[in-house]
Amino acid sequence: DGLVNCTPIGMVGYDGTPLPQPLMAGAAWAFDAVYTPLQTTFLTDAAASGLTVLSGYELFFFQGVDAFRLFTGHEADQADMRTSIATVSLGGTLQEKLEAAAAAGFAGVEIFEADVLAFDGTPAEIGRMVADLGLEIVAFQPFRDFEGMPEPQRARAFERAKRKFALMHELGAGHELVCSNISPVSLGGIYRAATDLHELGDIADGFGVEVGYEALAWGRHVSD
Repeated sequence: DGLVNCTPIGMVGYDGTPLPQPLMAGAAWAFDAVYTPLQTTFLTDAAASGLTVLSGYELFFFQGVDAFRLFTGHEADQADMRTSIATVSLGGTLQEKLEAAAAAGFAGVEIFEADVLAFDGTPAEIGRMVADLGLEIVAFQPFRDFEGMPEPQRARAFERAKRKFALMHELGAGHELVCSNISPVSLGGIYRAATDLHELGDIADGFGVEVGYEALAWGRHVSD
């Protein structure tokens, strides 16, 4: 018999455990659906009681594996998927997220912009912290509402891009993820979007940055 925690208790912001350790006696294993943090009080108590434990990260990971198959019709390379994790998928401060990623055996992290903005330090300090933990920054994201904008928003978007690429250079990140535009003022047309992304790529090249495009299903004109 096993124990399963399907409550939010133990998640960041919901401290505690749903089951006192003495009541775990007699169970063989324990699974916690919570994955932020990776190691919860529930799992720590279960391991201390001699139970085999399974982290909620496995649930988080395999829903991605299944989603990849359902959306693409292909099987995901699970070994490659396990090499990095996005900081937006973890709870806590940026330092806590990076330490958790390193402790879980990840080789790389995808840094979320909000984590950089909330960090009380410089991008260069983040880069050093990542390196000291034996991690690599595989991407910086997101860059929102870029392609297909009318003027003067288009010019502002390119200025934003230059500032972001300069920040990435200080951070030590070489890949930027651009999300499809969801702005209500964006204009449609595949040629317009392709032209903007081509120009963005040329600018990124000058900073030593590569750009990837994420076609959000809810993007305004992603079906064009």
